[in-house]
Amino acid sequence: MRHEDTIPLDECIQDGFYTLHSRHLGYGVFSKKHNGFIGIRTKFSERFLDMEFHWDTGEPYGTACPLEFLKMCDLEDTTIGTNEKVDGKITYKQNQKLFDWIEEKVKENE
Repeated sequence: MRHEDTIPLDECIQDGFYTLHSRHLGYGVFSKKHNGFIGIRTKFSERFLDMEFHWDTGEPYGTACPLEFLKMCDLEDTTIGTNEKVDGKITYKQNQKLFDWIEEKVKENE
């Protein structure tokens, strides 16, 4: 259900850090390319970067309602991660710098 204080999709700022009302994320960095927010998710005691799409993208994927812009993320790379070829196999590597930045900013805001 859309939160009444949701910031509309067209007002979200690339690399802006927001508080969220969403399924799995409380905070996230906005990616205009994906119309979604990258944040830290916990599942089965594992913590990792994940993305939820802005509510305005529609069903069934739009699950994140940004409530407040907090600040700009000053990192050069705000992608969720990359696929790398290691020993002939494709391996996913999360963006650890972004993970650490989000974790630090969440602690500052709680």
